[in-house]
Amino acid sequence: MSKLFEAWYRILEKIGLIKRRSNPKCDVTPALPTFRYYFEQLTDQKLYLTDYVQTQAFKGSSKVRYIFVTNQLLYDVFYEQEKKKITDLSWTSLESLKVMLPRVFSIDRMPSVLRAFSEIPADVLTRVPQISQKVDGIIKALENPSQWIELKYDHDHWGQTKVYIHNNEDRGYCRILVNELAVSGIELWSPEKMKDRLTESVAARPEIEDASADMGLIQECERIWQLANDTVGRIESGEVLEIDSSYFYLCHEDKFFSAYAYLGKAERAVEYSKSRVLEDVIDFIARLKKTPKFITLSEDIKGGIANILDKKNYFNLIREGKIRIGGGATSDMQWSIQFKDGVFVRTGDDGDGNTYRNFLDEETVKDIIEKKRFGWVKNN
Repeated sequence: MSKLFEAWYRILEKIGLIKRRSNPKCDVTPALPTFRYYFEQLTDQKLYLTDYVQTQAFKGSSKVRYIFVTNQLLYDVFYEQEKKKITDLSWTSLESLKVMLPRVFSIDRMPSVLRAFSEIPADVLTRVPQISQKVDGIIKALENPSQWIELKYDHDHWGQTKVYIHNNEDRGYCRILVNELAVSGIELWSPEKMKDRLTESVAARPEIEDASADMGLIQECERIWQLANDTVGRIESGEVLEIDSSYFYLCHEDKFFSAYAYLGKAERAVEYSKSRVLEDVIDFIARLKKTPKFITLSEDIKGGIANILDKKNYFNLIREGKIRIGGGATSDMQWSIQFKDGVFVRTGDDGDGNTYRNFLDEETVKDIIEKKRFGWVKNN
């Protein structure tokens, strides 16, 4: 019998799942258990999986992972033992377990990640099904668009007095922040994020209940949403939204950008998705209580933004002296490349307070641009 088989047999004997044959005439090596065998042991609640243990010494606590089956569902739990606190929880169907076992684990690794089901804390076995049932019930209730749920616990609510979640017919799941009876934020959540955050809230505060939203809040949400959509539409049609005197949003060649200008010169432009722009505009209206203001950019700023966005022409723009590129891992190790006195010059700091300067040939500069080995583009 190989050492691997012998070690596996000792584990199974220790937890009482098998008994070694005592017949001296039988000298047949037992077959290595299959994934089907492990699946049956997990679903029969004889074993559970754990492949991760994280110790947080500076906090004096630890998190242990339990992957187990109960109530015909597969649960994945992170449990902080010292505080007896469930920190992360997800669940899915047993079909996922069949797929996961051969995909995630090798057959010979299985013994090292299995433990006896009896080792799972009673607190985990009791609370986990309660949390999942509560969350599934709330998600079912949210199928009614008029239903609002107040999150009793929300770890990043920015000091708001109330946080709601509801399922809008047109927008999907929304998280509504309320401060002193005024809407201060609206976030759009994917179904996955909504379930994760709702689970987090229920795990921390099981007494979560339905809530009736004030009609004024509902109307305010609709006003903010409509204004934000109209604003994004105007940006998409070619107008420029001013966030402050030097920061604004615009659309160029059907792509959205946030742009920054300093002393009348465009400094940078970063591409954003339309959904990201919508989120920022909602925050601008709801939390900052600002009214969208559209402006006309100066020709210098327009030209500077056009340079930054003209990625295919960076080499020529550098050679013409219009832009420079650069980067650096830290603020004291910045470098830049520009065209001066007929040559490409790279200057920078070495991180020890010293500066350097060297000359580059055209092929080297083209290679840096082609492989995007730079972090920023600025106008000269």
